[in-house]
Amino acid sequence: MPNYFLNRISKNTRLFVVLTFSCLKLASQNLLIHNYNVDEGLIQSQVNAFCQDADGYTWIGTYGGLSRFDGSAFTNFSTADGLPDNYISALTIDHEGALWCGTANGLSRYNGKKITNYFFSKDPAKNYVTGMALHPDGTIWCIASQHIYEIKNNKAVEFSPSPHIGNLNHIYVNYNGNVCITATQGTLYELRYGKWEPESINGISQNSLTIYNLYIEGDRTWFCTNKGLYYKEGNHPVLAYEQFGFNKIFSNTVTDIKKTRAGVYWIATENGVYTIDKKGLHHYTKSNGITLSKISTLFIDREDNTWIGSAGGEGFFLYTNAPFKNINEFNGLSSNNIRGIGKDASGTIWIATYGGGLHYIKKDKINTFPIVVDRHTSTNINTLLVKDNDIWIALDGKGLIKYNGTSLVHFLPSNSLLPSKYIFSLYADSQKRIWIGSGEGVAVYSDGQIKKPDHSNNAAFSFEEIGKDSLLIGNMFGLQLMHNYKLADIPSNHPVLKKAIVYCFLKAENKLWLGTDNNGILIWDIKTDSLQALTTKNGMSTNLVYSLVKGPDGLIYAGTGRGVHAISAGTDGYKIKVFNKSDGLPALECNRQAIFLNDDSTIWFGTSKGIFLFNPFRQEVPHVQLKPVMQSVELFSKPIVRSKYADSADQWNHVPWLLRLPYNQNNLSFYFKAISFANNERISYQYYIDGLEQTWSAPSTLNFASYNSLPPGSYVLKVRALLNGIPSGHILEYPFEIKAPFYATVYFKAAIIILLISLGFFIQFTRNIYQRRKLLQLENIRKEEQKSLKQRMAEDFHDEMGNKITRINLLTEVLKTKEATSQSTNIILDQIKDNAGELYTGTNDIIWSLNVESDNLFDTMERLLQFARQLFEDSSILFSYTGLAPGLEKIKLSSEQRRNIMMILKEALNNSLKHSGAHYVKLEIASEKNIIVMLTDDGTGFEITTTKKGHGIENMKRRAERINAGLVINSKKNGGTSIKLTLTL
Repeated sequence: MPNYFLNRISKNTRLFVVLTFSCLKLASQNLLIHNYNVDEGLIQSQVNAFCQDADGYTWIGTYGGLSRFDGSAFTNFSTADGLPDNYISALTIDHEGALWCGTANGLSRYNGKKITNYFFSKDPAKNYVTGMALHPDGTIWCIASQHIYEIKNNKAVEFSPSPHIGNLNHIYVNYNGNVCITATQGTLYELRYGKWEPESINGISQNSLTIYNLYIEGDRTWFCTNKGLYYKEGNHPVLAYEQFGFNKIFSNTVTDIKKTRAGVYWIATENGVYTIDKKGLHHYTKSNGITLSKISTLFIDREDNTWIGSAGGEGFFLYTNAPFKNINEFNGLSSNNIRGIGKDASGTIWIATYGGGLHYIKKDKINTFPIVVDRHTSTNINTLLVKDNDIWIALDGKGLIKYNGTSLVHFLPSNSLLPSKYIFSLYADSQKRIWIGSGEGVAVYSDGQIKKPDHSNNAAFSFEEIGKDSLLIGNMFGLQLMHNYKLADIPSNHPVLKKAIVYCFLKAENKLWLGTDNNGILIWDIKTDSLQALTTKNGMSTNLVYSLVKGPDGLIYAGTGRGVHAISAGTDGYKIKVFNKSDGLPALECNRQAIFLNDDSTIWFGTSKGIFLFNPFRQEVPHVQLKPVMQSVELFSKPIVRSKYADSADQWNHVPWLLRLPYNQNNLSFYFKAISFANNERISYQYYIDGLEQTWSAPSTLNFASYNSLPPGSYVLKVRALLNGIPSGHILEYPFEIKAPFYATVYFKAAIIILLISLGFFIQFTRNIYQRRKLLQLENIRKEEQKSLKQRMAEDFHDEMGNKITRINLLTEVLKTKEATSQSTNIILDQIKDNAGELYTGTNDIIWSLNVESDNLFDTMERLLQFARQLFEDSSILFSYTGLAPGLEKIKLSSEQRRNIMMILKEALNNSLKHSGAHYVKLEIASEKNIIVMLTDDGTGFEITTTKKGHGIENMKRRAERINAGLVINSKKNGGTSIKLTLTL
C-alpha cells in the first residue's frame, strides 16, 4: 500500500483490505423451495412417489402411509382407512380419476368413496409391488415379487409369458404404447406382439448396472442408473448422457429425472438435485434450502412446479415457478440486511450489508471485502455508491470511505469538511461530483476535496439533478433546491412537496417520481407543476417507498416497506401490481435506495432478507385454469350429517350432495378452494347463489362464503377463482334446497286459496242463513210477544177470573143442595153478588199494578193483606201477618215486579184456602238486603216430587223468573207448606 495513502489516515486508524472469496457459484441462487414433513402434517417423512389428480390435489406416497395435499393442509390415509399396507411404493391416476397405490402388500384402488385391494398371493411377502404403470387402454400393469400382473375386469391376472430374467426393477409404457420392463444386469425388455424383446445398454458391464427409474419424454427415454444417466432416441441404441460432463462430475446413483414445460431438467441423485438449462448444469444442495443428500423421486405438476421427494426422512421439497430468486446467507453473504448494490466498470457487482460488511461478485463467485477500522472490522454499512471504478462506502458512525480499486481514503469530520460521521445517502451528478447526505447537512466531493454548501445543516436522505448546477434534496423538512451551492425553495405550489421526506428519486416519462416516507409515490411534472399521488388508495400495500427504478420492460418498480410493486401506465391511469409470496417474494421490507438494474435485465432489490432478483423477461409457463372444489359445508358452524339431509356425498371430499334442508336449518357456510401451489396467494374468489342473487360477489382471498337465514327455495352456489384478478374458466356449481315450511308450500297455498274461496261461499251462505234466521227470529219474537201476552192474559184470567168463577160454581152447588127457602136463596145470591164484585175488584188490581203511584213495597203488601183478609173472612182459617211497616214505602218496585209479586202470593193464598186444609196461614215480610216474603200454613201439605203440577205452581215459577226473584216451595205430607219469595233489591 503506498505511503502517501497511509499518511492520509489518522494515526489511530488503520485500514486493511483482505480480499477473500467463497467457492460458491452465483448460479446456485437460493430457489424458492418449501420443505414439508411430519411437522406440517405429512403422514411420514420418507417419500417414494407423487401424483396429481384432476382437482389439483397432490398425492404423496411414503414409507408410512398416503397423504393428500392441497397447498395448505394434508389429509392422511393408512391401513386404518383400508390400505393393505402403509408402505407406498408407486402412485398413478387412472382414466376414471381413481388413485392406484402400489404397496408392500398388493395394489389399492381408491375412487374417493372406497378402497378396493388386489392381492396376488395369500403370502403377503409375495405381494410387494415394486413397479406400476398405466397403459393407454386404461389397464394397470405392475411388478410384484418378480411376477408381472395386469388388472383386467377388476381382477389381478398374471401376465404370461414372463421373461424370467432375474430381478425385475421397473415397468413402464414407452412412446409406442408398448409395455417395457427393466431388470438387473442393465437389460430392457419390450413387449412386442406378445413376446418380450431384450435390449442391452451398450458400453456398460451388465453385471454392475442397475436401472432404478425411467422417464418418457416424447420418443426419448431416460434411464436412471447406479452408473449415471442414460437415454435413447426412438429405436436407436442407448447412450450415456455426457452433456456438460454430467457423468464425469459424479459417479453415484441417479434416481429420477423430470423435465419442466419451461425446458429445465431436474435430476435426482444421492448427492442432492441437479438442474440443466440453457446456461448449463447447476447443483442444488443445502445452500439452496434442500437440506438432504439422497433424493428418491421427482414430480412436475400441472403448474410446472417441481416436487422433490426425500428418502432420508426429510419429507419433500416444493420448488414453485416463481419470478423472484434469492441471494442470502446460504450463498455466502455475511448478512441478509442489504444496504446498497452497484456495478463497477469492470463488471464486478458490489453489495453493502449492515452487520456483514462489504461483498462483491465476480465470475459468479461471492467474495468478501473486509474493512478494518481502528484494528476492528467494520461491518455496519449505511449505504453504497459505485461510480465507474470508485466504490463509496458510508459506514454507520465511522464516516465515509472511497476505494478506487487499489487504494482507500477514509473521510471523517476531523480530517475533512464532512459534516457528520453518520452518512445516509450518496449521489453522483453529471459532473462527476459526489453529493453526501449526512445527519447534519449536505457535503459535496469535487476535485479531490469535500466542500460544504452554506445553510445546509438539515439531515439529507436523497438527491436528484434537475439541471446544470441545480439539485433537489430530500431532507428532514421536505424538498429543497440546491442551486450553485445555495439552498432555495422549490418552484412548486404544492404543500406536500415542502413537507414530505423524500427517500428516492426517479426520472421517467418526462416526470419526476418521488418515493416518500408516508405519502406514497408523488409524480411531479416540474414544468407544469402538476402532481399526482399513488398511495394505498390506488392499490399500494404501503405509503412508505424506499427505492425506485425503471425496468427494461418499461414498468416502474418500487421497493417499499412491504415488498415490491410494479407500476404501469395506461389510458385509464396507473395500475399497480404487488408481488407477494407466491411470486417468490415473502413478506419483507426493502431498504432505502438499495436497488440495482443489471445488464442482463434483472432487477436486484436489497431487503432485510437478502437480495431478491427479478427477471421481467423470464419465460412464463402458461397457467393452468384454476378449478375450485368444494371442501366442506357446515350448518350453523358444524359439519352436516350427510345421511340426515342428503342421499349421497361427492367423490373425494365427502361433501353432502344435493342437500335438502328444513326451512329452519338455513345458516350455511361453504368452504371451497382452487388448488394452486405456485399462485396460492394471488388467488381470489367470487361467488353468488343462483336463485337468490344476481351478480358475483366482490373478489376476496377468503375461501369461504356464509349465508344466514336463507329463505326457502332451490339454489345453486356458484364459485369461480381469479388469478391476479382474472377469472378462471371453471365454475364450481353446488346445488341445494331449503325446503319451505308446510304453510309455505304450493299445495298448502292452493289449499288456503280453496279454503278462502270456500270460506267466502260459507260466509255468504251463513249471512243468508243469518238474515233468514234474523227475520225468523223477529217473527218468533213477535209470536213470543203475542204468546206471552196471551199467556199473561191467561194467567191473569186464571188468577182473577178463574178463582172467582170457581167460587161462584161452588156457591151454586151449595145452592143446589139447600132447601129452597127464600131467605137462604137470598144469602147465596148475595154471595154471588159479592164474588162478582170481587171479580171486578180483581180487574181493578190489574189496573192498580200499572199505576206508578203505587210503586213501593208498602202499598203492594198492604193491598195483598186486604186481599188475604177478604179471602179468609168466611173460612175457618186463621190468617195473620208480620213485618208491614211504614219504612217499606222507600223500597221502589216496577209495575212488572208489583204485578208478579201480587199474583204469586195471591196464587199461594188461594192454594192455602182451597187445598191445604190448614187451620192458620201466616204471612211474613222482611226487607234488609233483599225483600223476603214468607207464606206458611199448617195444612196437609203434599209431596212436591210426586204431585202433578198444575197451572198455579208453574205460573208462580214463571212469574218469579220474570222478575229475577227466587221462589222456594217446601211441603211435606201432613207437614204443612211454606213458600219463600226473595227479590234482590
